[in-house]
Amino acid sequence: MKMKIAMFSKELPTEHPNGVSIQADRIAAALARCGHEVTMVSFDEASNNALYRHVQLGRKGTGKASALFDPAFAFRQYAKTSDADILHFHGDDYLVGKTAGKKIRTFHGSAFHEALHSKNPVRFFRQALFYLFEIISAFKADRCVSVSPTKILPKIAAVIPCAIPLDRCKSAMTKSSHPSILFIGDLDSRKRGRFMLRIFAKKILPAIPDCTLTVIGPQKAGGRNVMWLNRPSEDELNDEFAKAWVYCSASSYEGFGVPIIEAMVSGTPVVSSRNAGATGIISDSVNGLISRDDKIADSLLSILTNKDLAAKLSAAALTDVVQYDSIRIAKLYESEYVKAMEC
Repeated sequence: MKMKIAMFSKELPTEHPNGVSIQADRIAAALARCGHEVTMVSFDEASNNALYRHVQLGRKGTGKASALFDPAFAFRQYAKTSDADILHFHGDDYLVGKTAGKKIRTFHGSAFHEALHSKNPVRFFRQALFYLFEIISAFKADRCVSVSPTKILPKIAAVIPCAIPLDRCKSAMTKSSHPSILFIGDLDSRKRGRFMLRIFAKKILPAIPDCTLTVIGPQKAGGRNVMWLNRPSEDELNDEFAKAWVYCSASSYEGFGVPIIEAMVSGTPVVSSRNAGATGIISDSVNGLISRDDKIADSLLSILTNKDLAAKLSAAALTDVVQYDSIRIAKLYESEYVKAMEC
């Protein structure tokens, strides 16, 4: 059954490569490959090789308030006139009223947890406000989807994990000639980059002096054997995943943990702190390692110094990651669309 789908994401990976923008782009592309007519509605430009149609919206202002609330007003206006069968939102739909098509909302985690893990009072209150908006969005939607199990959002009809295009990842690339760790994220947010830097300097380097740490994120990271990359291309990012000996996620909270499956499909074993996103993907000591904060360094060292353990974890991860293939995820969304249209 071919459907006309309007996909709403305020950002796209061409300009803002973050978890939500990447997922919206991947799902839209996969649905287009499945034969649906997909239009992406966003403030960012689409890539030149995008498989979907694209409508770029304009912002009314340039301040912080405009950045926060313009998407909700713009999405409401566009949704009023849309003739799509399905309007699929990845956020900012709390002002959208009744529409001709059915409304689907995907929650990529929740602002509730973002608030709990925020150290900045302004960010805490902003995220608390957006948690209220999430609840409003949930009750307005015809079907609600979460990328991982949650008890704090109402009306979740299905849990559909994040997607990865298996055919675009480099699982056969040769690993670096020296022990290497990859980390992705901010230094001072819930991603805990500074915590990662401390572990590396105090515990990893004394044990393995030639080990390197590559940090990918917006804040410059430095130190002995530390390399920093800001906004690498998708091919460059795939290369970093593929050549690392181990990927480490030190986050205090993740809604899902897309970099974990990016590492898994690249044949790179994963060490992660214990959080909801990681535990939904990793079976400890089977396809990766889940560690307490005081044991993360030990887990990293065990993989870096034990090739048999690294190979065992990588093999299991490559088998498990198939379930996140973008076409399979698109089919799961198709099922939710059909259920919404039958209501």
